[in-house]
Amino acid sequence: MEVQQYSNLIANNEQTLISEFEQAKANPDLQIFNPDNKDQFNERVYNKAVKDYNAGYVGYDQNGNMTEIKGSLYEHLQETADLLKGASRSGAVQQVRASKNVRRNADTKPAASPQRVDHRKTQSLTYCLLTN
Repeated sequence: MEVQQYSNLIANNEQTLISEFEQAKANPDLQIFNPDNKDQFNERVYNKAVKDYNAGYVGYDQNGNMTEIKGSLYEHLQETADLLKGASRSGAVQQVRASKNVRRNADTKPAASPQRVDHRKTQSLTYCLLTN
């Protein structure tokens, strides 16, 4: 009887993770974790999120069976996506600030005074090039 309960626990844990991953794949905000969505899927972010979840939330026995799940995979993926979006927004804000600082600190005076163009010389040069 104890072996059956142990097998049921492992099967239940696997099914929980599968259903939470399917829920994440169905969420439009979590498409970076959906390998089926080639346009938005980010393999590097996906691998990092799964690795972090596995290390922090899943317990294994000596045979490699999942015996314990300490947190929701769906919530972990949501938090990871939110952190990534926040970091992206923060980076964009820093980039805007940096470009404003560059413009503010830029020298607005020209390096040299503009040269006066003698149009008669330009016209005669053009005439020479076209006639020869």
